[in-house]
Amino acid sequence: MDGRLPGGQDLAGFWEGLMANRSAIKAVERWPDKACHAGIIPEIGHFDARFFGISAREAMLMDPQHRLFLQACYNALLDAGYAPSSLKRVGVFAGVQFSDYQTLLQRSGQSFHPFAATGNAHAMLANRVSYLFDFEGPSQSIDTACSSALVAVNRAVMSLQRGSATTRWPGQSAC
Repeated sequence: MDGRLPGGQDLAGFWEGLMANRSAIKAVERWPDKACHAGIIPEIGHFDARFFGISAREAMLMDPQHRLFLQACYNALLDAGYAPSSLKRVGVFAGVQFSDYQTLLQRSGQSFHPFAATGNAHAMLANRVSYLFDFEGPSQSIDTACSSALVAVNRAVMSLQRGSATTRWPGQSAC
């Protein structure tokens, strides 16, 4: 399991903040002339593009949701004790919403670069993970507004039930 949430560098840090009743909502320092508050993910710019085989230009034009999802998928596999290269019939189901980054790229005049299209299309979110890790199971990005994550989990369960993604991992025998 992996996640990056406001108020902690990782899930454990986020949980510690919840247990201590600390608010993750802080004043946004980017706009000092406005009184804005938000839950901000720290160090959002930290992304090792070369590690994932992505050019610096492509990473710069890629929606932060895509970068975070790629990192979270990799870290979740490591947390479970699996190297991505040891898996094949893995399904990737992603609940995704919002296209704010694409709007920012349009305003800055950078939305016409091909990497802006592939790095911001919701359809590419799950597919990028499948491609980079060479997974052969279903790959779906789901945008159903507020229910996106729930629908993605439902589709993942149905995929396991149908057998289009594996429920057996390396070293595990069938029961």
